[in-house]
Amino acid sequence: MSGFRDMVSADLDIFINGDEFAEDHDLNGTLCKAVIDTMDSKENFFHSQTYEPYGGISGRLMKVYVKASDLPEIPAEGTVFRVDDEPLIINKASVEMGVVVITLHGSEG
Repeated sequence: MSGFRDMVSADLDIFINGDEFAEDHDLNGTLCKAVIDTMDSKENFFHSQTYEPYGGISGRLMKVYVKASDLPEIPAEGTVFRVDDEPLIINKASVEMGVVVITLHGSEG
């Protein structure tokens, strides 16, 4: 099993690739390559959360994918995390095969 993990770790530059989807982003003061998936529409936000019964509430949901080696630490859930100087709240942060996946939310607008 560790052979597979070693291969995936060696291939992180393929997944977080500036020639494909990754771009330079400022993640809480650290400039690095990351893939950002934004779901700005109310429909996507509410289907991803449990707020459907509350009409009139809108928000912004974002997922950030970055190599774990590019961040100084794994951010804590519930804290403010800045993505390109936009303050968002961390819903969840996990490390999956060397990639940090951070799900954040904030105000839409």
